[in-house]
Amino acid sequence: MKPRFLIFFLLIVSTVFADGHKRETRAVWVATNFRLDWPPHTFDQTEQKNSLRQIFNNINRKKLNAVYFQVRSNGTVMFKSETEPFSPYFTGQVDRPPDYDPLALAIKEAHKRGLELHAWVNVFRCFTGTETEALESPKHIFNKHPEWAIEARIEGKKTYWLDPGLPEARNYLADLFAEIVANYDVDGIHLDFIRYPNTEIEDDFSYGLYGEGKPRNEWRRENITKFMKLLSSKIRAIKPFVKIGVTPIGIYKNIGGAYGTQGFSSVYQDAREWLRRGYADYAVPQIYWDISENPKFKNLARDWISNSAGKNIILGIAAYKPEVKKEIEEQIAFARKINAAGVAFFRYGNIKDYNFKSFRTREFPADYVKKTEACPPPPKKLTVTVGKKITLAWLPPDKRESPVKYYALYLLSAPDENAGEKKLFQIVGAERNSVSFSIVKPKRLKYYFAVKSVGQFWNESRESSNVVEFEPPQIKDLIDEIMPPAAPLLIKEKTGYKLFLLSGRKEEIKVTATADGKSSIILINILLPGENIFTINDDLSEYDEIIISRANSGGVYRMKIR
Repeated sequence: MKPRFLIFFLLIVSTVFADGHKRETRAVWVATNFRLDWPPHTFDQTEQKNSLRQIFNNINRKKLNAVYFQVRSNGTVMFKSETEPFSPYFTGQVDRPPDYDPLALAIKEAHKRGLELHAWVNVFRCFTGTETEALESPKHIFNKHPEWAIEARIEGKKTYWLDPGLPEARNYLADLFAEIVANYDVDGIHLDFIRYPNTEIEDDFSYGLYGEGKPRNEWRRENITKFMKLLSSKIRAIKPFVKIGVTPIGIYKNIGGAYGTQGFSSVYQDAREWLRRGYADYAVPQIYWDISENPKFKNLARDWISNSAGKNIILGIAAYKPEVKKEIEEQIAFARKINAAGVAFFRYGNIKDYNFKSFRTREFPADYVKKTEACPPPPKKLTVTVGKKITLAWLPPDKRESPVKYYALYLLSAPDENAGEKKLFQIVGAERNSVSFSIVKPKRLKYYFAVKSVGQFWNESRESSNVVEFEPPQIKDLIDEIMPPAAPLLIKEKTGYKLFLLSGRKEEIKVTATADGKSSIILINILLPGENIFTINDDLSEYDEIIISRANSGGVYRMKIR
């Protein structure tokens, strides 16, 4: 049966049109400890790899742009290391790696989709839980250097930590994390558990050796800060462009409307000092509470932004809590209101099926202070070909003084429109020079595309490639199939609108724009049999919808103005 009404909807891979917030980090923690998010509970390595690709596909569809991928948790790692044993999650045996490198795969798959990949590491905590096979390994740090370990009971459970008061332990960890930076193309190192477990720990040995009579609380804070200084110097010496991030406890110090466990005094975590000294490029405070109850999300968020030392503050959101999950959109809106650098969600499994209403557009991650680079040259000779799918292809730029890391694809409204933030619809890794997609039900008569080069820190080429034009063949096919009259199509252009109408007869039409009880006639014209295109030069931004009235047939159509 042939459709009587033609309704156009755009279904184009990763396409975005609406208002954007340029440079907004949208991150998610992908937890591997206890296999919370990945790898799956199987030793089939093909399934493991496919599962990770599916996770990154989903993250990309949600228009997030950064992944904090956990590669060290319980004293085991998920990368090739000369220092620590490999996680047993892949083969069932500690220090028996799979046939592939999980971190290398994660980096490749993330960059392919235009996602940043930060290697998330648990720092001083080296064991918790009941998976004792890791702790029984002779290569586990607890067994290699038991004199470095301190025991702490947290919520009745025994945990082991490396003593931050020992220079040997700090050097060990700094070398381990520098190993990641030296061997992998990570965008950042993301530091978790960079603190003491609590105030009840037994560290008389290290304090007796190195305390020098300082107040113990002050000395403990200095130990963590010394580690940050050491790690920062090692990473900057290897790859100065790699971002160093920390995820501290959400309460730095108690403030009005927000009090509880304090990073500064409860676990000796002086994150604001690290930011002030430049040892960290960004912080993701774990503000894991809702808006109304103590500790209040908004109070803490403002406090962190007010004490950022000019560095990026990305608000950590507790998507695992029901009372927080129901107000995710409100927390995102507040982050934007106070000019946070973005948001991060703990964890992937908790937002796996969540549809973000606030992320209508795709955006670059937040810019980083003191991270500068020259703009790369633009790609060349963009072409469009049509087969089963539409394929855009381009040539990489000739000059490589400023390396290209990604390509940003833009969908434009007109051939002379600039490729800007609100038109970004897809980002791909620099190893690709083409993309393919489908337009199932077109919403435009013509589409215009352009491509820009993007560097290490998301610096775009000043110019784009040439602009290519594409006219969906489905438009003509659908017109041939329908029985008039068909539903109209209103297309916003750079200036004004185009109104597209099909008709089986000649008759007069009147078009009225309405909003909140007010109305204005914007067009009276004659509709001819076949295809009709009318230009509307009126500013319709103050109206909600248009009403199209046919004089002879009596047909009336209402259309929302977007």
